[in-house]
Amino acid sequence: MSQFEFIDKRVPIALDNPSIYHDISKCKNCTLCRRACADVMSVLDYYDLEATGDVPVCIHCGQCAAACPFDSMHAKS
Repeated sequence: MSQFEFIDKRVPIALDNPSIYHDISKCKNCTLCRRACADVMSVLDYYDLEATGDVPVCIHCGQCAAACPFDSMHAKS
């Protein structure tokens, strides 16, 4: 069973993510990005966590950036 049956934070955004940039210094931990990722996009339904070693993976949808009211996340162009 996955430890990510319910995630209480957003999927990690790697520094080399081709779609999303996350400026941690602007983040207020409001959880809107987490909700966009886990609840709105249901990101954990897009792939099998066993195949990823039980690590949640960004699907590059950009919904976290769209949900962020603090300009902490940006979609890369």
